[in-house]
Amino acid sequence: MIIFSRNYELYCYIHIPKNSGTYFRDQLQKDEECIIIENFWGKKCFFDLAHIPYMLVTRYTSHVNYNNTTYLAHLRNPYDRVISAFFYHFPKKTTNDFKLFVKTELVKLVFDMKFNRNIIHYYPQYFFVCDKYLKIPTNIKTHKVEDTFPNFKKYELFKYYDTSSLQIINKIYHLDFELFNYKKLKTILRV
Repeated sequence: MIIFSRNYELYCYIHIPKNSGTYFRDQLQKDEECIIIENFWGKKCFFDLAHIPYMLVTRYTSHVNYNNTTYLAHLRNPYDRVISAFFYHFPKKTTNDFKLFVKTELVKLVFDMKFNRNIIHYYPQYFFVCDKYLKIPTNIKTHKVEDTFPNFKKYELFKYYDTSSLQIINKIYHLDFELFNYKKLKTILRV
């Protein structure tokens, strides 16, 4: 998470893992009109402060009044995001390793309000931008990385998914597909 002001407006960037947060943070630091108020990247804590979700912002930033704050977040197609998270953690693994991970490990992960830092890169995106009632507040502006950054990496999904791994992703990330208007695939076709 990063808190900044620009043109006398206060913003809080919710860094959803594997959604261009590092790039966005770097761009903010280069922007001469931007004043970084607080950057949580690299701060040590039992909790992953770089990826503080909206519902916990006030717990970690109580010294600032955020009533007039605009929250920003980038979203990403869940299929691409899970691939990116896996290879971030396991850069030497193969596409077959990825399929096996989805079928044997990802299905066992528990995503809850504890925000386990060991699996934070796999958490569904709605956890980061929803309030405690799992509603998206009106002061959050989301942008899809696919629309914002035209050169953003997209994967050839047929190389990474088979039918069963695709169905698992569809189930685990169901609300991400629904809330953020990403198309859910029924089968994988080679393009």
